[in-house]
Amino acid sequence: MGKMQREKGKRGEREMADELKQWLPQFADKIKRGLQSRDGAEVADVEGVPGFWFENKQGAKPNPRAALKQAQAAAAMDQIVAVRIRDDRQEPFFVLPADDFYTMLEAWFDHQELTRLRRGL
Repeated sequence: MGKMQREKGKRGEREMADELKQWLPQFADKIKRGLQSRDGAEVADVEGVPGFWFENKQGAKPNPRAALKQAQAAAAMDQIVAVRIRDDRQEPFFVLPADDFYTMLEAWFDHQELTRLRRGL
């Protein structure tokens, strides 16, 4: 991988970390780019959100399936895998396994129900 591609990857990881900090201010002081090493040790591209493994892929035509497979292989069994894909000059989108999506969906509706109960609705 050339220097320009590595720099593009770093920029994408910083963008993702900044986005997560905005959406999850309660973890902002912990969210950061993962320490990328050349010895093969796997770390998430962005760390600091408990229970999640974040991978970032950016370029002309990133392969979402390959990125998801890579993240699933590296993540712990109890982590939700989320891969941010950004084609050049396009808006980013996320890819995640169906089981992780349904886990998040269930948690969302459980939270909504708890909120309604607390409000007496």
